[in-house]
Amino acid sequence: MNLAGATANLDQIASYLNITLNYLAPFHGQPAWFYPQPGTDWDSIKSDIHLTIHLALNVSNATPESYAYQQEVTNIHTNLIPNLQSRVGDAESAYQSSIKTGAGQMFIAEFVIFGVGGVGLVVYAGTRDE
Repeated sequence: MNLAGATANLDQIASYLNITLNYLAPFHGQPAWFYPQPGTDWDSIKSDIHLTIHLALNVSNATPESYAYQQEVTNIHTNLIPNLQSRVGDAESAYQSSIKTGAGQMFIAEFVIFGVGGVGLVVYAGTRDE
């Protein structure tokens, strides 16, 4: 995504954002399952990247010297890319935190299994999308 923020060519911006989407493809749902944040949902982030690609490609047919082209490049560089970078960073941090607390999650799962008789495992497993 850094490359998308470093070029003034809308076709290249779209191409670099597609690379970012390929990188994010395995991630789905909310990595911060215990304290979910609206900005860290992987699917929402990918949807916003798709929207940014769409915006870039809609204006990419204009000449690079045109006002519309330059405004779209400026909008992507100053508003959209920094916002997406921040959200991806927050989601990565939440994902890493969820991995580090995996042992605690297993303890909770075992407590639920033995305390309720196995029904809790299905509920627990269904609350986290990886």
